[in-house]
Amino acid sequence: MEIIVFYTICAVVLCSALFILFTKNVMYAAFCLLLTFTGVAGIYVFLYADVVAVAQVMLYVGGILILLIFGVMFTSKAADGKILTTHQHQFSGGLLALFVFSLLLFTIINANFENLAWIQQASAVPDESSIGKVGFLLMTDEMLALEIVGILLLVALIGTALIAGRKFID
Repeated sequence: MEIIVFYTICAVVLCSALFILFTKNVMYAAFCLLLTFTGVAGIYVFLYADVVAVAQVMLYVGGILILLIFGVMFTSKAADGKILTTHQHQFSGGLLALFVFSLLLFTIINANFENLAWIQQASAVPDESSIGKVGFLLMTDEMLALEIVGILLLVALIGTALIAGRKFID
């Protein structure tokens, strides 16, 4: 059952990422990015990286993506409801993507993962979740860093609202 859910999440991530590439509507792309980020967090859960999954949801889905959607919604170009993009340099971008994909595939095929110590340590399935430990650490020793990140996200939200709220004189 787990493998079916895993491959379903992978298919959703892949389809939403492809939709982002091929759509011309920026708002649709932003909502598909939401689906992609959430699916990647689901993949992190299956990899027993629960702290990374929570960070993915909180930072990317909860922070950056919402700021992106607010920025798109508040721009002055959105008066008619649609912001469209154009597709430029498709051929050169496709060649570059094919080159990078080939390079990464070659590197993965020729890598010797069995001899890496950190891979051997990570291959053991953890007995318990590390979210409690990280949460305790964030609320005690690393409280200042957590507050700074919160203030940074608040300043980004206020800046987005201020920039979007300006009236441009034509």
